[in-house]
Amino acid sequence: MFWGARLEPGVWTPYVPPPDVDVRLHVSQATAASDALEDGARVVIKMRCETDDAVLRAAAGADDDDDDDDSSTDDSFEREEYRVCALIGGRVETCGLDLVLDEYAEFTVEGACGAHLTGYYMPEYGEGDELDEDDVYGDEGDSDSDEEEEMMTTGDDDESDSEDDDSEDDDSEDDDSEDDDSEDDDSEDDDSESESESESEPEGVTRKGGVKIVEMTEDESARSAKKREAETKPAKTPEPKKRAVGAKPESASKKPETPKRVHKNGMEIINTFATKNTSAKVAAGGKKVAMKYIGKLPSGKIFDQTKGSATFKFRLGVGEVIKGWDVGVEGMREGDKRTLIIPSAMGYGKKGIKGVIPGGSALHFDVELVKVF
Repeated sequence: MFWGARLEPGVWTPYVPPPDVDVRLHVSQATAASDALEDGARVVIKMRCETDDAVLRAAAGADDDDDDDDSSTDDSFEREEYRVCALIGGRVETCGLDLVLDEYAEFTVEGACGAHLTGYYMPEYGEGDELDEDDVYGDEGDSDSDEEEEMMTTGDDDESDSEDDDSEDDDSEDDDSEDDDSEDDDSEDDDSESESESESEPEGVTRKGGVKIVEMTEDESARSAKKREAETKPAKTPEPKKRAVGAKPESASKKPETPKRVHKNGMEIINTFATKNTSAKVAAGGKKVAMKYIGKLPSGKIFDQTKGSATFKFRLGVGEVIKGWDVGVEGMREGDKRTLIIPSAMGYGKKGIKGVIPGGSALHFDVELVKVF
């Protein structure tokens, strides 16, 4: 469930856990609330809450002053104040956080403008409980079982179809046997006709087994032999074309198939490699993933990348990364590789990152999904 809060300068904004609901709040991102934040201006986000030390000190004070008034006991519960993050205009206007709260806390901002905090609620689990992804992200096994049932029913249908085909084959065999009987009758009629025709054939012409035999003279036999030789003489095969020295063979000149391109939400996704492992996990919203990547500008200059076996981990679809990554990584399987061409509106916007990414620049990322947690 999504959570968000608007912070104003000098005002402490409270967070009160929902009553009668076993959830914890995960604060995942802080963003400057105004685009008018001047370049280099600093905005600091602070929070205060009751720490274990503060509670212990308050308890010790209560034991020493059992005879004091209740008001003095209440004053002993002091809240510790902490700096959460700092936002700098034109450089760092969004910051990823990983705060998990299950008790009362307060937030404020110091600077020229306010800020926005965003996050989501997580289910509460006991010490002996294990986190089941099906409880958080839905039961994915049901869909697999449904597919297996469909395959089983499809197999039954195929068996029934094959039985029908066998019955049709039997019928066709019966028809063939009837046709053979009719052909036998026709052959008998042909034999009788040939016998009657042979009686009326001229001299030098005979029929045997339904074949007409004609006696030929020597000249006629010589001409027929030449005709047969001309017919049986093999045709000339065309000689292969000579290839120029240094010319590449045709197979080498063929270009490889271009990867599949997909346009999604204003960006371009190029699937450069697809794993053949059908059981590989799929990246979906809310799941934590580990990635390898190389970030480039349109000129080809690399501005960021993972090195060696190092990976970049984040939770997909909750705003921990730029919008282009949330859109481009979703649907990948473990082992898949993609090229993401991200417009500035889904990257770092018109301002960019000073000294690293120019304002309004598109971004090219070569990404590989290593693992889905």
